[in-house]
Amino acid sequence: MIKYDKKSLKAEEFINDGEIKETLEYAKNNKSNKELIFSIIEKARSYKGLSHREAAVLLECDIPEANEAMKELAYEIKEKIYGHRIVMFAPLYLSNYCVNGCTYCPYHAVNKHIPRKKLSQEEIKKEVIALQDMGHKRLAIESGEDPVNNPIEYILESIKTIYSIHHKNGDIRRVNVNIAATTVENYRKLKEAGIGTYILFQETYNKEDYEMYSMDFEEFLWAKSYSTEQIEEYYKHLLEIKPLSDTEYNVMLANFREYIVIGGMPAIVNQFVTNNNYSGTLKMQRQILLDYEEDITKYAKGLDKGKILNIYRKIPVFLGKENKKFQILLHLV
Repeated sequence: MIKYDKKSLKAEEFINDGEIKETLEYAKNNKSNKELIFSIIEKARSYKGLSHREAAVLLECDIPEANEAMKELAYEIKEKIYGHRIVMFAPLYLSNYCVNGCTYCPYHAVNKHIPRKKLSQEEIKKEVIALQDMGHKRLAIESGEDPVNNPIEYILESIKTIYSIHHKNGDIRRVNVNIAATTVENYRKLKEAGIGTYILFQETYNKEDYEMYSMDFEEFLWAKSYSTEQIEEYYKHLLEIKPLSDTEYNVMLANFREYIVIGGMPAIVNQFVTNNNYSGTLKMQRQILLDYEEDITKYAKGLDKGKILNIYRKIPVFLGKENKKFQILLHLV
């Protein structure tokens, strides 16, 4: 089991699945523990912060007088730190193009039932002026993850455009950025562009929910604009062992062959479906493999990097053999 370490730079250690589950269980078991809950409230009164387990207990608390005490203390702390001040920002969606397949988000790549839109710089100016007329001084720009339609250069250009607008109600003072995780170099560019805050949400810490899976064949068909009713009809044929017509069979066989070649990575599927050909997909597949190699060796040191890469690169060769049990001998010079 991976040990929890809040100071670690490894995601699986500071966002530790076992620790999260134990914390939730601990909170449920102590939601009526009056002595513990009031001791946590007193600790909060010292303005020194709470641990994640202590915060979880307060969130689960089912004692009315304790909840009232929390409410009063929260108001007191808010007044001391912020005073009578509320900071608001307006979201500005630049683009809903996205290559991901997140099931909770309607912008996901396999959703072919919404129009896709990317604002031009002129359209951004009009949106910003409209928001300024409403009194907004702070914005949070948002976009889907799409390296082709929403590259970092587009985001930086949009930030420059927003800061350049001088309207009757004054300038935008702060542009916050809510985009997908990016590289250290791109974070540096964002800082140089004068952003306020970089916002990165993780919608869930439930490991089963955020685990990345490639698209299955059904999702591949969705991406190609097949309706759920059409797919269910094909599935019914399979269950009833009922032959398809020759035309249906040939079409579905062609689809399946495309899926075998393309694979299920959302970005590659999106590229294939958008262009309606294989152009550029092999390059993207190779880049993903290179990204995997970089990721799995990120925390390795010295000769360990070479060992890890050697094992990773030999996996396809050995899986292609009849004997799936294999041993890799490392010969490093």
